[in-house]
Amino acid sequence: MLHNKRGFTLLEMMFVLSITLILAALGFRFHMPKVPETQEVRLLSDTFKNARMKACALKEKQTIDVEETDIYIYDSHDSHHIKLAKGYRFETTHTFSYNTSGRIKRPKTLILEGPKHTYRFVFQIGSGTFYVK
Repeated sequence: MLHNKRGFTLLEMMFVLSITLILAALGFRFHMPKVPETQEVRLLSDTFKNARMKACALKEKQTIDVEETDIYIYDSHDSHHIKLAKGYRFETTHTFSYNTSGRIKRPKTLILEGPKHTYRFVFQIGSGTFYVK
């Protein structure tokens, strides 16, 4: 019986490697951590509440810039950046400020698109409070 001592051909190695890469890519895709919608909405709600409380407590204006996938909160001393989780985005950009009493001058509605639902953060004029629909 004759044995082939040449090993695998380049074509066979490329075929096995391509199948391995495809399976690895599928495995990574299905194991990507996903943020539940309730958790993302709660994070954003807490962010807006904290900015309002900071404005009241420190008696300093807090400005919030809402962009498609980012939120920037800043005052004269500090700034914070929040990146939305993958699959979440705001439909429009808005800039608003909490004054030293924790109030806003104009009502705002921020529309957040999640993977399954759309949420509206409705800010009340004057009081600065908001609710989520």
